[in-house]
Amino acid sequence: MTETRSARGKRIRVEVLGDGGTASAPRNELLDPLVELGYEFAWGSIWAREGIPVKTRRFLAIALLASQNRAGELRMHLRAALAHDCTPQELQEVCIHVTCYCGFPAASEALRMLAEVVDESQATHRAPK
Repeated sequence: MTETRSARGKRIRVEVLGDGGTASAPRNELLDPLVELGYEFAWGSIWAREGIPVKTRRFLAIALLASQNRAGELRMHLRAALAHDCTPQELQEVCIHVTCYCGFPAASEALRMLAEVVDESQATHRAPK
């Protein structure tokens, strides 16, 4: 049986964002059609393409979200990047690169958010004393 674009999108979203990236908000009949379009288009079509690696797509998503000041989505992608295959230093470079094309305010906000996410990540991974 062939995987539907929606099913592929749901699978890829979990692969990219982890289990926390699935349904973080309760279902809502007004939002459900947009969520389904996201699964089909963004995750099932764009993120599913083989032209560039997932790590590169992560960097692109973070830079683009930082450039548009999309804090909620940026925080989610920073967390996922740190949890999977990106280092804080790599993500720092992505945020610094934003400065050239989007200005200091966008880059500094992204770096502040990265620092918060790194601190949160380190706090949850510290062994109790």
